[in-house]
Parts: sequence; C-alpha cells; structure tokens
Amino acid sequence: MKSDFKKLQSFTRRAFIITLFQFIFFFLIFIRYFYLQIIDVLKYKTLSDKNRVRLFIIPSPRGIVVDRNNSEIIANRLSYTLIFEPTEHFEIALLLNHLKKILPERFSVDDERLKHRMRRTKPGGILTIAEDLKWEEVAKIELYTPITRNIRVHTSHKRVYSLSKMCAHVTGYIGHVSKSELSALNIPNTSDLYTGKNGVEKFYNEELQGTPGIKRTEVDAFGRYVRDLSYTEAIQGNTLQLTIDQGLQQEVSSLLDGKTGAAVVLDIDTGQVLAMHSEPSFDPNLFVAGMSQKSWRTIKEDPRLPMINRSISAEYPPGSTFKIVSALAGLEYGVSEHFRVVCTGTYQVGNRTFHCTRKHGHGLVNMKLAIAQSCNTYFYNIAEKMGIKNIVDTAHVLGLGSKTNIELPYERSGHIPDTSWKLSTLKKKWMSGDTINAAIGQGFVLVTIIQLAQMVGRIASGKLITPTLISQNNGANSIRAQGAETMLKCQKHHLDLIRGGMYMAYNDYRGNMYPHRLQIPGLAISGKTGTAQVISSRKVTNRNLQDHGLFVGFAPFSSPKYAVAVIVEHGSWGALSALPIANPIFVWLHANS
Repeated sequence: MKSDFKKLQSFTRRAFIITLFQFIFFFLIFIRYFYLQIIDVLKYKTLSDKNRVRLFIIPSPRGIVVDRNNSEIIANRLSYTLIFEPTEHFEIALLLNHLKKILPERFSVDDERLKHRMRRTKPGGILTIAEDLKWEEVAKIELYTPITRNIRVHTSHKRVYSLSKMCAHVTGYIGHVSKSELSALNIPNTSDLYTGKNGVEKFYNEELQGTPGIKRTEVDAFGRYVRDLSYTEAIQGNTLQLTIDQGLQQEVSSLLDGKTGAAVVLDIDTGQVLAMHSEPSFDPNLFVAGMSQKSWRTIKEDPRLPMINRSISAEYPPGSTFKIVSALAGLEYGVSEHFRVVCTGTYQVGNRTFHCTRKHGHGLVNMKLAIAQSCNTYFYNIAEKMGIKNIVDTAHVLGLGSKTNIELPYERSGHIPDTSWKLSTLKKKWMSGDTINAAIGQGFVLVTIIQLAQMVGRIASGKLITPTLISQNNGANSIRAQGAETMLKCQKHHLDLIRGGMYMAYNDYRGNMYPHRLQIPGLAISGKTGTAQVISSRKVTNRNLQDHGLFVGFAPFSSPKYAVAVIVEHGSWGALSALPIANPIFVWLHANS
C-alpha cells in the first residue's frame, strides 16, 4: 500500500511538471501572438504593405519661364517614355526579343549595356528603357505587348528651350537626379525625375519643380501589378518671368557668334538684365533628350569651354575700362579736375619704365582728355599721388571685387588687390609699380563682365544699381527688392566729369572711338574701351596670345537708359573687336525702345 502511494506521488509530480511546461509553452506562444497581433501590428502591417504596395512618384511638370514680354523661353511638351518594371525570375532576353520585333530601330537583343541596367533593377523598381517615343511606337507597344511583359508607356513632360544656344547660360538646363540627390530626397521608384543643373533652372529649382504626385499600386507575391490603390495629382511648378528681352538676346547672340566672349546689357533705371550671352555656347535641349558619350566628350574637351558663363564666371583684367575707377578715385580723394600732365609716351618709376598707349605720347592732357584718349601716363601720375587704398575703395563702391548676387549659380567675385593681400598671399611687399599697373586695370586686378556693366550703370545713373534677372511680376518671395534709389556716395560734379570724358572718347575727334562712332539722332553713346593684356609682349602674332578687347558704355548721354559691357577674347584692341558688337546693340535698343 505504501509502495502504491509512492508510485502515485511520483506520477503526480511528473504530471505536474509536464503540465507546468505545457502551460509555460502555450503561455509564451500566447504572449508572442499577443505581441504580434496587438503590440507590433503596425510594424508588420508596414512590412506587409512594403511587399504588397508600391509607391510611385509622379514628377510634376516644371514651371515655364518667360521673358519680359511673356514670350516663352522654357516650355514643356508631352513625351512618351517606355518603363520597365521587373518581377522575380523575369526573363530579360524574352522581353528584348519581343521589343526587337515591334521596335527594331530602338532595341537590340545584343544591347549588353541595357541588359546590365535591367538586371540591376530590383523587383519593385522601375527603369526607363526608351524616351521620346513616337505615337506610332506607342500604338505598337499597346497593341502587341501583353500586360505580363512588365513594361508600360509613361506620359511625362519634356523641357523645351526655345532659344537653344542663344540663351543657354541664362536658362541653364535640367538633368536626371543623381544617385546622391535621389538618396538625399528619399524618393522611391522614380523613373523620370529631373532637377536643375545650371542657370535659372538650378537657381530657382525649388520654385520651378512643383510638387510631385504619388501613386500607390498593389502587386502580388511575384511583384506583378494588381490594381491602383490611390493617386495624388502632381502640381506644376511656378511660372518664372525673366527680365531678358528675347529679341535683344537673339541680337546679342548673333553678334557674338563665332567669337569667344560675352556681353551684358542692363536697364540703368532698374538694374534689370535685358540680355546676357556667353560664347561659345551649347544647346540645353541636348541634355533633355539624352546626350551620347561622344557628344558630351566633344563639349567637355572643347578648349574654348562652352559650359562656362563668361558673363559671370570668368574673371578678366579690365584693362583701360578700369581708368573710370581711377579717375573717380582721383577726383574723390583730392586730385583737381584741372590737373594736367604732359605725356611723352613713357613714365619712369624707379628703374622701371611704363609705357603709354601711344608710343610718342599724347602731349598735354587733362582728366577728360585722358579718359577720351586712354592716356596711361595721366593715370600713372594720379595713381602715385593717391595710392592704392583710394583706388580699392572706389572700386568697391562701383561694385568691383564682390559678387553682384545675380540670380545664377557659379558667379565669381573678381579681385581688387591691395597691400595686405600681396603680403599675405605672395609674401611680398606692395610696390609703386603695383599701384601703377592697378590704375590702368592690369597686374592683379580681375573683374567679371557683369561687374563692368554694373560699374558703368552706376557711373551713368549715380545710383547703386544691382543687376537682376528676375521680373518684379514674380512676387516678393522669389525676387530681390528692385528700384535702385540709393545714391552713390560721390560728388555729382565728379560723375559728370567722368561721363563727359566717356562722351568725348566716343564723339570727339580726339577720342579713340571717334572713327567707329554711330551718328544717329537721339542716340548719343558714351563709353570706354579697354585692352586686357594676356602676356607682356607688345607684339604678338599668335591669336591665342593676343590681348582681350573690351568695351563699356551707356546711352543716351543726356538721360542714360542702357548700360552695355562686352569682351572679345584675343580680339586685340577694344575699339576694333568689342565696339563693333556694342554699336549694333545700342542701335537695337534705340529702335525698340
């Protein structure tokens, strides 16, 4: 009896232990089930949705860009694109063979590059495999391609640059979003997303790109399309109005065609840029259509650097156009307007001899005549009297040595050197010869062409005008304040004297532009030419080593409306290279004002 009790006790203990383990086991299962179903349901629903739902970004049509007269400069057109959407275990060769049959001119079964791109596209992703399909091609695809072929035709908007090369550096261009840009945006499944790469397309990309739409699509376990779940319409970007005049832009472009250089035309009252062109140029439409490696290499390796906007991104010695700065500096800091110099053709500083623009000299000259005849010797004299600091201060007042903050990327600031710069950069002391060179726009002085246009605009108006490309009609959030009412802190009489010298340079028989002047009633041009030295030799036969020719000027003289700055690289004398471009610009402005 005792033995049976012990057996029963032993059995009951084992049964309890087994039951306890079963209870713990099922309790843990219950806890896990509860956690999955109640506590962590959002996480697994999200994971489920990621496998079941595909998100597609619908690129928004970019905003159009118009000129000051509302003529379209950048527009959009409808375009048909063929999209590849891979699924698990999909046979790429079969698809390419099918496409080769219906579109033989576009596809080849031996296109290894396309095959590689298609293999790298994971299920759930999308890849553009053909762009700008013709309507006949779209019809063939829709007619002969079953839905299981994993391709579809996508409607998008393509950019059209109506002025092509004639306005490329202003408009800029768009291109596919790079991997780094796409990663930063954290956007999934995007096939046709573009972003501004240069020009106003880049500077105002946020305003122009609009708001993308989103499409949620359900797919099955193999990644195949089932149905659309939701669709949010894309919103087109804002319209942007530029200050550019399309007709004038075309005129300036044609005048610079075949040359290497740049020109900027400003409205003096507002600072608005009426035209800006850099040559050589490029066709921004090529970047939209998809450029071949060969075409890109041709542009990239062109020694004339067509992608650089020479109006704002290239820095040049201003040559004799800088004498305007030196003249104003002299007057403002104590040089009498009646101060005269006898020019013999040379000027001695220590053991160095500096030459004038006329080998045998200009004789007796005052400031107005020195500007008109571009007499170096006169400016050597006043530079030694006032020193470099006064020249630097005046250059800054006229906008040189700092960016204009024009609404374009990659603007350079130029360089106005002084004593501290030379000591810190070159570890050398500033010499009198440095001041002499700076006074005539040589040596270490560098400017941009838009700065020169701004400079002459300020001289002509007496106001602190600032260049802008954006019309006031765009609204306060997208443009800077316009209407330059702040006056230059210079005596009006001094500005009048310099304007008089510029008038003489063009219209007086003693001026160096007199043989090339225009005689049109109501169009009195005033200006200053310059020759930017490339190398120090006075006689150069290699054209690529010849000096750059410059012109800056304004018109009409009595009530200035327009400022013009032109450079022709390796054009030699400004009167023979830059002025023949500026003259027709003034004629166009006069005829169309």
